[in-house]
Amino acid sequence: MVRRAVGILGTGVFLPPVVRANDWWPSATVEGWRQHDAAGLDRAADDDAHLSEGQRLIDRAMAEYRHDPFRGARERRVMPDDMLSSDMELAASTEALARAGVRADQLGLILGATFQPDHLFVPQPVRLHERLGAPRACLTMQTETACNALATQLSLAVDRIASGRADYALLTQASGWARYFRKETPPSAWVGDEIGRAHV
Repeated sequence: MVRRAVGILGTGVFLPPVVRANDWWPSATVEGWRQHDAAGLDRAADDDAHLSEGQRLIDRAMAEYRHDPFRGARERRVMPDDMLSSDMELAASTEALARAGVRADQLGLILGATFQPDHLFVPQPVRLHERLGAPRACLTMQTETACNALATQLSLAVDRIASGRADYALLTQASGWARYFRKETPPSAWVGDEIGRAHV
């Protein structure tokens, strides 16, 4: 079997329109976070013998943010209430297809990775498949590999394209974290809604 060359032809991104700066959180809430975790962080910094070398390097790189409740973040992008993760994916996918010079009806594979899908128990790529108008024969599935999603998707797409079972693949990653954290909890300050990304 002759394997075909495979490469990324176009990429697309989408930034949610709302910018949330650090002053969105009440100063009393932020000060409470700072007082609560300062002692624990100092103890952790003094006891790193049990950490792997990788963990130790990350800790050292983050040391300057140890007493910053925002962990160095100054602003983050957030989806408005009427936006869904699939809206980010659709915008990024449309841009990626245009840049690649590929039509949605040419897709033979759609792989998606979305931490917060539009609906429970419904794979997010199926929604994107419908909204793009991809062919019925286009294989569409969710890839659940967390932060390793793109690498996993590329591996699957390369095999399918190189073997001739698809001409073009669309790979998307998105995450709508922000609305799932209560304002008073520290993690709410560390995350935004991840940029919708797409690759053809």
